[in-house]
Amino acid sequence: SIAPKLAEVIKRISEEQSISAIFTDDE
Repeated sequence: SIAPKLAEVIKRISEEQSISAIFTDDE
């Protein structure tokens, strides 16, 4: 099953997006 791996990828992406949002706080 690829579901656990997919969940890991999604988690990592959302963490990276949170970090990006912190660094690009131009609004």
